[in-house]
Amino acid sequence: MSATLDVIGVGDVDLDIFIRVPHRPGPDEKVVATEVHRCPGGMVGNVVVALSAFGTTCGVIAVVGNDADGQDVRTNLQAWGVRLDGLHTHPNAPTFMCIVLIASDAEKSLILTPTDAFWPTTTDVTAELLSTARHVHTTTDRPEVAYATLTMAHSLGLSTSLDLEVGKFASSTVGWDDLVSQTDVLFTNGRSAQVVTGMGDTKEAAAALQTRGPRSVAVTCGAAGAVLCDQHGTLVAPAQPAMVVDTTGAGDRFAAALLHAWLRGWPVTDQLHFALEHAAHAVTGVGSQAGLPQENRRL
Repeated sequence: MSATLDVIGVGDVDLDIFIRVPHRPGPDEKVVATEVHRCPGGMVGNVVVALSAFGTTCGVIAVVGNDADGQDVRTNLQAWGVRLDGLHTHPNAPTFMCIVLIASDAEKSLILTPTDAFWPTTTDVTAELLSTARHVHTTTDRPEVAYATLTMAHSLGLSTSLDLEVGKFASSTVGWDDLVSQTDVLFTNGRSAQVVTGMGDTKEAAAALQTRGPRSVAVTCGAAGAVLCDQHGTLVAPAQPAMVVDTTGAGDRFAAALLHAWLRGWPVTDQLHFALEHAAHAVTGVGSQAGLPQENRRL
């Protein structure tokens, strides 16, 4: 099958519940919410939607439940023109959900609700589906599926990107180097870069990761900005100013914007500037898909 898409994302799509509270509740404490929002999300869902908003054609290999939340997620992806050949519906499990508490400082606390409708399996990720795109993007939430996806993509001649987030795997023995070696564009955050490399300096960690296989490594550092390293050197840039409402999804937006620029062969300085610009847009509203350009939305 010939490639008809720019990018296919493999991983999570979900429905997020955003609850704004005056402060994070302590033990046995009740707080009163001031806002509640339901918004489509998921790390991979956020990236393919943002890419589509930028004009990059996308598909997805993912799973939702056979419920109203799953239909809302499907409808949102369709509205952005994301191709859904690889979106499976689990007959029994509810759609994966993430509850996001937003405190007065606009920082977030996340509560994940486990479900079997969270990630596709290795059997869901087929060569036929991957071959519909020229690039594959995934994350490390299911390392074994991510590794199988990346290696299959390279065997098919596709380029790859990976969002590496140590998170819940910090104390486990995940083969990070195996995943990194199969990645062309690596996205990660400062803490994850330091855990994987054992280096305390973010620039040094980015450079070390780049020698392990990727052509480009981007490390986000929150309000401090980001580091971008490739074979030509390392760039560091500060975050762009923004009126921060909710920081959820800023890293996903950064990854989507940089990938959009990388696929088009933009100079690395332009890649980093574009990514930081759109990460700043992402924090100006509630939800992981806030602040997107609307020109390519179909519904």
